[in-house]
Amino acid sequence: MTSANTHDVLQRLLAIHGRSFPRYLAYADPWTHAGDKRAMEAFQHIVADQELMIDRIGAMLVEADRPADPGPFPMEFTSVNFLSLDYLIRRAIGYQTADVGALAQCVQQLHLAPAAKAVAEEALGLAKGHLEALQEINSTPVSDAI
Repeated sequence: MTSANTHDVLQRLLAIHGRSFPRYLAYADPWTHAGDKRAMEAFQHIVADQELMIDRIGAMLVEADRPADPGPFPMEFTSVNFLSLDYLIRRAIGYQTADVGALAQCVQQLHLAPAAKAVAEEALGLAKGHLEALQEINSTPVSDAI
């Protein structure tokens, strides 16, 4: 893989993390109720992990004299402002599933760039853990989540 391709894949990793659905929700104002504390904490944890990955990926791009620009949030995210967190968790699971697939492709594409591949593998592991956490929250009755 050429360094240009490596940088393109790193840019894709940056976009996946920098413009994720959980990061969008950090700026949106979902409707919540008392039973959403666990879900809100899960989203905050996901965003914190993603910010760490953004820093690492961005540093790799800057070190290579490449721009570190995640681009805009997808326009489809704007349709979820002010919706209930219960509903948004289900949407987040769908987006997180897609992100896991995209990250797995990035790992495969970085087979000739060991340092970048290691970061992508870590990102994939985190994303799988985040997906499991969201699925667990989605399957927990509200009365148990309080």
